[in-house]
Amino acid sequence: MSSIPIVLMVALYCFAVGTEAGRRLDATALTAFDNERLDRLAEAVMRWINPITASIAGVALVLAGHRRVGGRTAVAVAVLLAGSVLSAMALEAGLGALDPLAFFPSGHATVATAIVLAAAMAIDSPVAAAAVAAAAAAGVAILLASAHSPSDVLAGFLLAGRHRCRGVRRRGPAPASVGELSR
Repeated sequence: MSSIPIVLMVALYCFAVGTEAGRRLDATALTAFDNERLDRLAEAVMRWINPITASIAGVALVLAGHRRVGGRTAVAVAVLLAGSVLSAMALEAGLGALDPLAFFPSGHATVATAIVLAAAMAIDSPVAAAAVAAAAAAGVAILLASAHSPSDVLAGFLLAGRHRCRGVRRRGPAPASVGELSR
């Protein structure tokens, strides 16, 4: 199951970077969002997705996961967050060496998605639902700010999803709700 996001990322990269149609589609999508007011809003949202706020959110989620559902979940949350961030950094650096214009995957989108997935693992569903809305807002902000192409953002979502799939495989399927874990 954890190989599906990787296969999709490779296919996405090959299409978005390796074909004229993929490059044109990304470029068209970026120019569609050209609006000064939206740019200011997007930049404000993007300021919140940085290493400091991500680290604070990560530590809070590890602690919440440990408090609410135990040490195994706290470790899984920590591995999800660290694995997602380190993988995104390595891929961006490696692929950037091949193509200086490629920022694939978006580290911002990877971090935002990893935090959402970690929240879903560690805390109650209303808070996790708010985190999902925040990640969606972050993805839109990344596009509005023209910080990344749509394929970069989608790849970031897939990369964090891949790390979540690995955690599910190692821990077994997640219960339907956090409340079921305490029973």
